[in-house]
Amino acid sequence: MDSTMSHDESLENDLFDLNTSSMRSGVWCLLDALSSCLMVTSGGKPSTISLAQAVSSSQIDAAFLTLSLDKIRSLLTSDDDVPSERMLELGSTARDCLKVISKMGSFVPIDEARSCFENLLDDLKAFSVSIELVSSGIGALIALTKRQCEEEDSTRGVKEE
Repeated sequence: MDSTMSHDESLENDLFDLNTSSMRSGVWCLLDALSSCLMVTSGGKPSTISLAQAVSSSQIDAAFLTLSLDKIRSLLTSDDDVPSERMLELGSTARDCLKVISKMGSFVPIDEARSCFENLLDDLKAFSVSIELVSSGIGALIALTKRQCEEEDSTRGVKEE
């Protein structure tokens, strides 16, 4: 790193480097595709397996979904950290992240699900979400609502026993 380049400039270059941007977009697209149709070959013919089964067997920590969205939201709302020409790209990443959350929200740890739900709802109520993100944001809200309801049902079941 050039000694005259500040840490912020270096971070900006790393975040929006062509390779980094391509990988970021590719990863979210891959997660979206994988969460849509998981296939396994059984006896020579393909069959689908459940997303829950795949997530459970992989022991993935789905908290990264909401943590990623939090980071993207903070970049989208900061005036100084992101150059204006990169905001469209960041909005696209946010949409991809929200789409994955809408499919995998039931696997997000409950505390992160509640926090993400509240932040998304606040953003939508305040009309601070771009029009391109509204549909994906509502899909994510639905998934996070279901996650919270599942938790309440399981907690209620334990209390009743």
